[in-house]
Amino acid sequence: MKTIFLFISISFSVFLYGQKTILWKISSNKGANVSYLLGTNHLFGKTFVDSFPVIEQKVLASDIIITETKMDRPAITSSYDTRPVSDSINLVLSKEDIDYITELFKGRNTIPLSKISPGELVIKLQTYYPKFSCSVLKNDDRFSMDEYIQRIGKSHDKRSYHLETDSFQIGLITTSFAKYNWDFAKRNVPLILKQYRNKRASELSCFLINRYAALDVDYKFKDSCNFLKGNTMSNDEFVKKRNEAWMAQLPGLLEKNNCFIAVGFGHLCNQCGLIKQIEALGYLVEPVTMK
Repeated sequence: MKTIFLFISISFSVFLYGQKTILWKISSNKGANVSYLLGTNHLFGKTFVDSFPVIEQKVLASDIIITETKMDRPAITSSYDTRPVSDSINLVLSKEDIDYITELFKGRNTIPLSKISPGELVIKLQTYYPKFSCSVLKNDDRFSMDEYIQRIGKSHDKRSYHLETDSFQIGLITTSFAKYNWDFAKRNVPLILKQYRNKRASELSCFLINRYAALDVDYKFKDSCNFLKGNTMSNDEFVKKRNEAWMAQLPGLLEKNNCFIAVGFGHLCNQCGLIKQIEALGYLVEPVTMK
């Protein structure tokens, strides 16, 4: 079971006691521009953002909204539509389990089970488990934090900028999970579904979620970014290298605009995180009081 928890570990292992904010102010000593950096959690949504009015205030105070990728649901769905149909899932899981999974994700615009890869299936089930078990999460939120922030910006005619394309993110996930085969899914999916059916939250998963909801986080600024070195899913690939690519884009944007940047919380942490890298360029990066 260690492997199936790894994806969550990347996102949440940095959530401990700490700064009491997920929003940071970025000031330049070269000009008058002021920007903001928000560490998002993709399991939270509109309800959480609305509970902190300062987030929308800073979005509206900005000229350009910068996010990881454009949350274009029709385009994402279309990319999966090109995949061939497969009955592999029917050969490794019981009809009862398949029906249960179908009901879990009904109306969630997810990959059809006839086109999902075994790695995507395992990680999706494990990642979404807190949505069905942790009371602090609103299971009926229609939009994730990132998508909702994009929508706020669009409704106020803010310019948008995306650090990555949809195809890049899909390709990254597809390549990384290609090593997981249907034998792996056959062993692990029933174990994950057992968690769902027990209707009892994993103490660990909700502890980490609750820490984020309470803004009780630790950015581990003194730690290197090799904390996941040697694990099945490369931290270099999912965090460090992507941060480097983003930092090739952000300085020019920060110098010319008042930016609002919203990216996954894990990208702000450790020595290779965006906060430390932006500071190294001479910017003043300060925590914003959210309540």
